[in-house]
Amino acid sequence: MFKNREEAGELLAQELMPFRNDPSAILLALPRGGVVVAYQLSLALHLPLDVLITRKIGAPGNPEYALGAVSETGAVYWNHEALSGLSLTERQLSAAVQAQQKEVTRRVALYRQGRAFPDLNDRIVILVDDGLATGATFFASVTTARQENPRRVIGAIPVGPRSTVEEAR
Repeated sequence: MFKNREEAGELLAQELMPFRNDPSAILLALPRGGVVVAYQLSLALHLPLDVLITRKIGAPGNPEYALGAVSETGAVYWNHEALSGLSLTERQLSAAVQAQQKEVTRRVALYRQGRAFPDLNDRIVILVDDGLATGATFFASVTTARQENPRRVIGAIPVGPRSTVEEAR
């Protein structure tokens, strides 16, 4: 285990040394916690760092429980297992996506300050977060990265439930 996000990034960097100084590689961090981890990776691996804004779509009455997630490119991931226990209409799901898309737009403006989403074509994309719970934001981020035709997508996440980590693999 690790004592904080900085140490988690340092430990992950040891595993990712084959990508050090690779001009085709880029780190994409999921704010906020993923940025701290990715910063340590960027320092150790000498790779460029950017963000990928993704927002969880929480369950009604329990916003921390992810039903899905939406990314800045509009990619949506649904946790079908979580949805199966609820009786939500398409209209309710659409409204939940739209609400999070507004927040994604606000955060893109805040974090990127006018910079375009990075070009991922034929690049090695290392997606970094500080941990997985249901994996919704990570899975939406993977979908986003794959839409941009990368050579490879690698997840760099220091901790998560065994079942979610296995699903991510």
